[in-house]
Amino acid sequence: MRFVRTAVVILGLAYSSAAMASDINVWVVATDFGSSNVTVGTTCGTLNYRVMAELGDSVNQGIALIGVDLEFDGGDLDPVSAPADGSMDSMKKPAGLTNPVGYGGTLDNGNLLQVGGGANTIMNGQVPCTGDADCPGTTCNGGVCDPVAPFPVGTVVVGIGLPGSPQVVAEGVLNIPDVAGVYTLAATNVFANVITADTTGVPFYATEAATPGANTPLTLTVEVGAACGGQEIVDAVPPNGAIDAREPHLISNATVVSGWDSIELIMSTVSVTASVSDFSLSEVGGDGVAPSIIGASVIAATTIQLDFDAPIEPGAWTVVTHNASGSSTCLGFLPADAGQDRLASAGDINALINSINLVPGFILPDYATDINRSGLTNGQDILRLIDLLNGADEFAPWIAQTLPDNPCP
Repeated sequence: MRFVRTAVVILGLAYSSAAMASDINVWVVATDFGSSNVTVGTTCGTLNYRVMAELGDSVNQGIALIGVDLEFDGGDLDPVSAPADGSMDSMKKPAGLTNPVGYGGTLDNGNLLQVGGGANTIMNGQVPCTGDADCPGTTCNGGVCDPVAPFPVGTVVVGIGLPGSPQVVAEGVLNIPDVAGVYTLAATNVFANVITADTTGVPFYATEAATPGANTPLTLTVEVGAACGGQEIVDAVPPNGAIDAREPHLISNATVVSGWDSIELIMSTVSVTASVSDFSLSEVGGDGVAPSIIGASVIAATTIQLDFDAPIEPGAWTVVTHNASGSSTCLGFLPADAGQDRLASAGDINALINSINLVPGFILPDYATDINRSGLTNGQDILRLIDLLNGADEFAPWIAQTLPDNPCP
């Protein structure tokens, strides 16, 4: 409060003692954590915080005025507000005195200047009177002198911020940075006045300056970058909607199961850690029981690999979901569906032949053509696809089997 600070000097010359009063201790706390030292992980979004203040002793009648600048090294701040419980309303305009923008401070290069306000210690509009003679420059109206200025005009509240009763000075919301690191939100340039112990408010409340005391910033550690709006799945390997058309087990032994048992997820922001609990698997079709995730690791700046405890089930979609954002990607498994149309049929033989012959517009990915999982695509895969359709050897017949629509958007 540049002009508020000027007002403090004027009031100090006219009404305050020369002595310095109590220390004013200030700290910034994360509201939902109750701490000034907070660590967040992959959850993206915002953090509620409070600026707190408490006097170092009670040789006074509480805070009469307080102001701070708020500086955050992790991005621009939004204006703050007085506490919702109304406990500082006596220091908001018009009841109190604030900087020209208001109690929530002035934005300046992403920081907030002069958050806070002061009470009507000069008793403007509150001076008792019996007649106009008691009101120099104004008139007596209803037993009190009319105000000489539009603000401050409120009633002074005593006892604010005394020891044992820390006061919420302001409440705000912080955007969590989208890059991993350690950030600080600090209350700087703290200034305050207190109401002196022996003043009664007649004809005004005497105040004196408080001495800046302990000052604890909010330290925010972001372990994983989380862009506002949410880290989410934006791509995957295999891609969303891919259908594994290959054999579901060895031709000679149905107990040796084959199929995708991992996936690479491309995330929207950089990841420095990954946790199994960040993701979940579900199944659409089949028996409805998906594998479990047993591993999650960062393999590139924005890429996380998930490992499953078993291959995904044939005849079903496996849905991979990022729990925080709700974003998902789906893996299908339909043996013999070389054409990737969710139907195993004789048409898949033609699709496979066209792909092997590199017919333009019909070239398919390996998971749709390497039917026998040999690592090569050739004529042997055509024979294996026919086996899958007909149920030859150890295979169940897959002809006319279908998958439902891809459940992932």
